[in-house]
Amino acid sequence: MSNNQHEIQTIIADVLRDTGVRLDADDPVVAMIFAQKRELAKLLQENDVARSEQQTKFLQQFATQSSDVIAAAQELQTNKSKIIAEILQANEQDISESRLYEKVATHVQQHNQSVLAEIQAANKQYLLMVLIVVLVLQIIGVILGKVL
Repeated sequence: MSNNQHEIQTIIADVLRDTGVRLDADDPVVAMIFAQKRELAKLLQENDVARSEQQTKFLQQFATQSSDVIAAAQELQTNKSKIIAEILQANEQDISESRLYEKVATHVQQHNQSVLAEIQAANKQYLLMVLIVVLVLQIIGVILGKVL
């Protein structure tokens, strides 16, 4: 039994199980469902490729941006003592090292949250596109089912 025949038998069994309607392998509805499943699989694969490309692009941008952050953090570490001394002299008060780190950590956290929000927004857009395509395919399937 070929892979296509096995898929068709699976479709027939699924329709019978879910709806109680018995279909034959030559039934046009089976061909339509088979074609829709293939198209959906193709669209999902294309979505996976697009998502993978987007993730690669994001990781490249993140690597670029994170290298800047790492360089800035290293520079901050190098100049930490000097900066702390200048702040203490300018403000004439004790500023603990933990406050400085807290400000840096808050800034990094805000940046990471904004990057995450951008990724989530992009993923929502791709998911919406896939859902719209699936809906359109199902509508076409219903229309074709009525024409046949």
